[in-house]
Amino acid sequence: MESFAPIITKIIQKDAFVFLGNENVVGRQNQLDESADFGKIWGDFFDKGGYNPIEPYAEDTAPVNVWFNDTDGKFIYMQGLFVKAVDKIPEGYSLREFPACEYLMVTTEWLDRHDRSVGYEGNGRCNEYADKTASPEGYERFDDGSVPLHRIEVEVGPINGSYRYEVWLPLRKNKRG
Repeated sequence: MESFAPIITKIIQKDAFVFLGNENVVGRQNQLDESADFGKIWGDFFDKGGYNPIEPYAEDTAPVNVWFNDTDGKFIYMQGLFVKAVDKIPEGYSLREFPACEYLMVTTEWLDRHDRSVGYEGNGRCNEYADKTASPEGYERFDDGSVPLHRIEVEVGPINGSYRYEVWLPLRKNKRG
């Protein structure tokens, strides 16, 4: 049996943020359409320049994916970066603002290679865990379509030669908390 780095969870706070990236409709109201072609989505992203046109505005160059519902109920997968002071949105990209929120961050211990963090050991396991985990005591998840944000995925590293993948799930204090 293969041994993987343990899953780690903690509650984090993220201030309101601005996100610049490539929007892709992948379903409706948090429901992924089975026909969503992520190979094409990523191919199109890199064909138009990938992160290069948005890096000048980046707060951090860690790749980020934001999953959310737009005002029409479309389920959006957006690749990009957290940004600040965008004076001109690059052609083919979109700028979105999101509110401050607490998140349940799901990650692993630091891994020695990028491919491990973005492969099953990091990305896959963190998303699987995020899909089934209970809310922390005193909180409830609200990634059910009642707010626009569904989840955020962040590639972290290299930091001292190590990498990890993070999945952030929006939280709010529950009525009992």
